[in-house]
Amino acid sequence: MNKQIKNIIFDWGGVLIDLNLEGCISAFEQAGAVNVRNLLTGTNELGFFRDYECGNISTPEFRAAIRKYISQPLTDEETDRMWNMELLTIPEEKLHLLAELSKSYRLFLLSNTNELHWKYGSRQAFCHNGKDYKTY
Repeated sequence: MNKQIKNIIFDWGGVLIDLNLEGCISAFEQAGAVNVRNLLTGTNELGFFRDYECGNISTPEFRAAIRKYISQPLTDEETDRMWNMELLTIPEEKLHLLAELSKSYRLFLLSNTNELHWKYGSRQAFCHNGKDYKTY
């Protein structure tokens, strides 16, 4: 333990939680999203994906943009499922590391993640042995 360090800040996507951009892209392509690869790059999203990631449009507006782009009457659950296909899990060894670090340091999560990814990911990814993200 380093006595000079009191706090550790972690990022969410690609640091704690593993990502699967290809799974997300494939789900959108299967739903009819032509050229979605031009909008979802994993590093610099474009169009309505970027607007959502930057907080310029709300979750309902994002869902509406997906429906318009795909030209299908998708349910909220369908659009959310496709979008959340990008999220995998936090590997167990990282959760163990967080638990150990929390004994000696204050841990913080600082992220620019969007509402849908956080709602889904915070419920799914941190769940381990009955714990949730607040535990870590």
